[in-house]
Amino acid sequence: MQKYIIILFFLIISVFSYSQTDTTIASPDTTKLGKKVKNSTLAMVLSAVVPGAGQVYNGKFWKVPFIYGGFYASFYFARKFNYQYQAYKNDILFVYDSTRTGPTTTGIYDLQTLVNDSSISRRKRDLTIIGAIAIYALNIIDAYIDAELSNFDVSEDLSMKIYPSINYFKPNNPNLSLTVQFYFK
Repeated sequence: MQKYIIILFFLIISVFSYSQTDTTIASPDTTKLGKKVKNSTLAMVLSAVVPGAGQVYNGKFWKVPFIYGGFYASFYFARKFNYQYQAYKNDILFVYDSTRTGPTTTGIYDLQTLVNDSSISRRKRDLTIIGAIAIYALNIIDAYIDAELSNFDVSEDLSMKIYPSINYFKPNNPNLSLTVQFYFK
């Protein structure tokens, strides 16, 4: 068992031993492959101030309607469920008040049903508000990640080779291993 752990350790070390570091320092306004390098912090702040502005900054215009559509749907349903909640709450008060006569707003007279429906409407309202907050947070996260990944190199010059090799850790005891090499431009 110890032999396999040592072999695994040396395999992991050998992968990193051939790596080279890039000594060039690129400023944020330089170009890379003909594209302007995006500032991820600026994209995140733009999306925090105006939802969708970070996506516009990153050039992903098609995402903006989805963001505002999500906000519209969340606020529409939050308003709808809040209206239902207020109606049930008023009907609960109506049922408790014995001096009132006439129909309730919802047409329900059973107190337990009104309480259950009121609780369900309040929960749905709260969940849609949490959904709107999640859409806002995802908008900011998406702008940041998109700006970071716009600087990622996906050219054809990237490659990887996997081949078997023989390592001699101990004399007269060869070990068969698998070597993975990454080639960057």
